[in-house]
Amino acid sequence: MNDDINRIRDLLPVENRLLWSDDSVAPRKRRKPNRHIEHDTQTAVLAYLRLHPLVAWAERFNTGAVKLTDRHGKQRFVRFAFTGCSDILGQMKDGRLLAIEIKSPTGRLSAAQRAFLDLVRDNHGVAGVVRSVDDVDRVLEVKE
Repeated sequence: MNDDINRIRDLLPVENRLLWSDDSVAPRKRRKPNRHIEHDTQTAVLAYLRLHPLVAWAERFNTGAVKLTDRHGKQRFVRFAFTGCSDILGQMKDGRLLAIEIKSPTGRLSAAQRAFLDLVRDNHGVAGVVRSVDDVDRVLEVKE
């Protein structure tokens, strides 16, 4: 049985061999190390914001794009949100916009992200960068 599996594996293109557990087949692609940290932080921050007494609502906001093909073969490019939009958007109970950008401990803002956060702040919204749940109260300007 193992010989059959090995023969099948050997027929696969090299990039598909990554699906097999044998590390010697092909080098593994490096993932961005901060992606999981940011995701876990985002999940915790959203849970905290949904319970916070000053926050009316907060939701994760996807940014990106995809190319779609309709049934006639025509391709369309669909963009979600816009460049620089924060990871979390919401509203404070007093009506102000809430924009929170999640970053890993070593992550840096892009110019577009910085410009968006500045735009929100300049128009009396609440905006900031959060690297952990502990940073949320600082962004919300909560005095203990």
